[in-house]
Amino acid sequence: MLRFIDQDGPELPSLNNAPAPDTSQLEQESGYEDTAGPAVQQKPWAGSPGQFAEKGSFQNGLDAINKAGASIMGFLGGNANDIELVRRFYTKNPQVANQYDLPVNLFIRYMSGIGAQGLTVSQEQGRKVLKSIKDRRMDTPEHVKWLEQNANPAYAASFKRNIAKGMIPVYSFAGGNPEVGKSLGRFWATPQRDGSFVIEDEFNFGYAPSHKGGNDKRAKQSSNPFSGMALNPMEQAQRLVRSGHGTPFKYRLKVYPDGRTEILGAPNALSALQLKTK
Repeated sequence: MLRFIDQDGPELPSLNNAPAPDTSQLEQESGYEDTAGPAVQQKPWAGSPGQFAEKGSFQNGLDAINKAGASIMGFLGGNANDIELVRRFYTKNPQVANQYDLPVNLFIRYMSGIGAQGLTVSQEQGRKVLKSIKDRRMDTPEHVKWLEQNANPAYAASFKRNIAKGMIPVYSFAGGNPEVGKSLGRFWATPQRDGSFVIEDEFNFGYAPSHKGGNDKRAKQSSNPFSGMALNPMEQAQRLVRSGHGTPFKYRLKVYPDGRTEILGAPNALSALQLKTK
């Protein structure tokens, strides 16, 4: 689950009520025009996974929207044409999203509706995920103790059953690992016999509308009535989610001891995974 600070502004028009985009005016898709003949379509340059991650989410987000031929202001403002440009570009070129940091990579997939299609995570990003898992594994006993004292008994019991299976609760946003915390968010990691971990989760937002896997009350909350006038891209992106744009998606990510990653098939029940026996 992507983590943004909960702020809000005036509601954007509901996605259900938005007019259909005029695709006749959309910019042409990536390619070049051969003056000696018809247009020649080229696959856009995709680079290598995570190669721009160190530039940060702000710069990555600008580049990701610009590559689709969309206006960053139009996209964040909920303009139907700009959102359609992004959807169309990444539907045809999902591999391009992989070159960014994890928050932008997964958010673009959420907004364009492509989900885990063509998803690749770099080895360096895999090492960061692995670090979050190992850090949280050390904190698990204290976390269980806190739950026993403060959480709903049924929830605490369910939590403890997962731990008894060997699963590790990861709250990476609390571990000083912002790239992982603002992308994968909180998740369960399941140890495997080969020393790797499997993460089986859904990328969604708690403050999206209920039909997008969120909570209607949180989607309509307004913690800052003036934030609609702000140009903070994170706030604007959050407003897009609150108004119903984007599609949640499930993924299964395997992280090996050296940080290498593998995207597994469609999510199944955890019983289908190779649980590490104690």
